[in-house]
Amino acid sequence: MTVYVIAQLKMTDRAAYDRYQARFFDVFRKFDGRLLSADESPEVMEGA
Repeated sequence: MTVYVIAQLKMTDRAAYDRYQARFFDVFRKFDGRLLSADESPEVMEGA
């Protein structure tokens, strides 16, 4: 089954997030997950 997840995160502790991210992809790969796109500075095209 294909599932797409879209998330918008607000980091308050970059070092803690970096540690989380380093281990997250091990779990992601275990289930054949792939990151399709990521952007730390997205541009709002429309709306608030």
